[in-house]
Amino acid sequence: MQSCGHPTNQLVSVKLPKCTWTADIWPCGATLTHVPSLLSQVNQLAGLIELINGELTKLDRKKLITLCTVDVHARDVVQRLIDERVENASCFQWQSQMRYIINEKTKLSQVDVSDAEIAYNY
Repeated sequence: MQSCGHPTNQLVSVKLPKCTWTADIWPCGATLTHVPSLLSQVNQLAGLIELINGELTKLDRKKLITLCTVDVHARDVVQRLIDERVENASCFQWQSQMRYIINEKTKLSQVDVSDAEIAYNY
């Protein structure tokens, strides 16, 4: 595994999975798709665990453990949405989550939570 090196690359390696997670759960904006997202999270975690158990530098292992922690949290959120039978994007349980997106107009990343839109830049 090659080291990310530049701080911007490290930021992207954490931010991108968060944007992907939001898009996986809320692809159309109207209906949440929990089960495929949960299966995707479990598969991604299995892959990360394999990498973590492999031969890595100390820094690369730390980066992967950080990504694994983010994915475990995402998996738990999806499971909670399933357990609470959240069915659309206007439900408080979904709105209260920090949702990382790329704004279609500005092409910049932002965090949405409840009705707030916060720029997320390096």
